[in-house]
Amino acid sequence: MGVKAQSFVSTNGTKHVLVEESTGNWCGYCPDGASIVEDIRKNIPNAVCVSYHGYSGTGDAMIIVPGDSFNNAAPMWLKPIPGSGHYSHADSTPVFCQGYPNACIDRVLLARDRNYWTSDVNSQLGNAAPVDVALSHFFDSKTNTVTINVGVTTKTALSGSYAINAYIVEDSLTSESSNTGYYQKSYYYTDNNSPWYHKGKVISGSVYGLSSSTDHYYHMNVVRAMLGNFTGSLGVIPDNAPAGKTYTKSYTFTVPASMNMKHMRIVAFASKYSATSYTARTVANAVEAKFSVTVDVPSVTTAVNMSIAPNPAAGDVRIEASLAQQTDVKVVIVNSLGQVVSSNTYPGQSTNFTQTISTENLTSGMYMVNMSTNYGSAVQKLVITK
Repeated sequence: MGVKAQSFVSTNGTKHVLVEESTGNWCGYCPDGASIVEDIRKNIPNAVCVSYHGYSGTGDAMIIVPGDSFNNAAPMWLKPIPGSGHYSHADSTPVFCQGYPNACIDRVLLARDRNYWTSDVNSQLGNAAPVDVALSHFFDSKTNTVTINVGVTTKTALSGSYAINAYIVEDSLTSESSNTGYYQKSYYYTDNNSPWYHKGKVISGSVYGLSSSTDHYYHMNVVRAMLGNFTGSLGVIPDNAPAGKTYTKSYTFTVPASMNMKHMRIVAFASKYSATSYTARTVANAVEAKFSVTVDVPSVTTAVNMSIAPNPAAGDVRIEASLAQQTDVKVVIVNSLGQVVSSNTYPGQSTNFTQTISTENLTSGMYMVNMSTNYGSAVQKLVITK
């Protein structure tokens, strides 16, 4: 088995909105929040939705430490701001989460009550994005490892510091496991306006438990890993970056056996960073891609036996191939964002193909070298280190 490749996605000049929901399996009101998030995903294509399960000590099996840090990023002694849908300290500093379910919209609208989420997303979509975010990933079935490449292109000059981040998200987690940490509480058994009306079984009093087998309850948008941790990866985008520049960050993630790759998504985003204020860490733009392993691209095909040397390389590379017959050969090099950086065609090549490729215009990073002939093809990774 070789590399399984996924085509890249990009915001491509459009604004996407990041919805970060705070939820928990112990929270009887959270099924309502989950329903609202799914409606947003269904009806607003440029909304990117993730859910952090919290908080520690509740028995929720879907909690991860960085996500819990997000939910508890500020003290909890808060008071509601009348008519605003969010909360504040005595000094009027808003926080990410107070009460469950809550959500942050682009980390601009913070600790929002669920009645505001849909209108908040539509409001944020009207804002201009200072950056585009592109995402590509490659899966190596030998190691069960995915390499994720996030590119951020500045559309305008930036002010201050920005961070890059990528999340692994999993959908359709069920409560059928003997692990009660996936069991979802519900207060909506008697609410005939709720999709969870007359669903669930009695736990105690007015508290009901939802399961996938009888109630079709699945935990969606669950953040399983925050590859840039809570703050994101700093130092990739320089402070006060000029317009028209692209900055790339690569992450690797080994998919555990407990995760279902058919239900995985990758979310990438860029956000402003402040060391002193959580409320200044607003999201500039976001994008997501469904994780798929349905297309298998062998590292070397039997028809075209290609080699690249040196690899990794700091200078020119030599590409060689043993061809079964005379054929035209096309060599295309694609960067980590899925963009073609080099394309050359060599007509009428004999059985022993050799070509030296200049890497002078290539920056450090991972590339895919695609060779195609009249009868077969091959793909290999190329790493440039300068």
